[in-house]
Amino acid sequence: MRHIYLTLLMIAAVAGQMLAYDLPDEDLHYSILYKWGLINKQAATAVLSLRSDGQHYHAKLAAKTVPWADRVFRVRDTLESTMLRQGCLPQIYKKNTHEGGTYNRDIVRYSRNGDEVSGYASRYRRKKNGQVSESDTVLHAIGMTVDMLSVFY
Repeated sequence: MRHIYLTLLMIAAVAGQMLAYDLPDEDLHYSILYKWGLINKQAATAVLSLRSDGQHYHAKLAAKTVPWADRVFRVRDTLESTMLRQGCLPQIYKKNTHEGGTYNRDIVRYSRNGDEVSGYASRYRRKKNGQVSESDTVLHAIGMTVDMLSVFY
């Protein structure tokens, strides 16, 4: 019994250290390739950055097509996530997309009560023809909840 207790204690200590690990500030640069048959060409670039600020991390992923690809389908997308340092749980998630003449913006603000998570989401859409729509909704989940950017951390 004592052996089992010590093993569980060590596992808890290691898990606690993993959750308390400090991620370094960093900028990661990516080249995004387009492959179709014999064509294999760089189509876009992206930068993933992480900064620490007190009790939070701020992550940002910005992607854009290169000039030749802009003529086919222009993309300028940005994802941002503000996460708690402890466990990298998202607090605010923002997604801005400029794709092919349309513009979309999503903002989700998270609140947690024990294992229950609520996401207060605002959506804004502007189509090529100028038509605009806006909506708000509340999303609910139980357990670990991440967004499209905090999932990497």
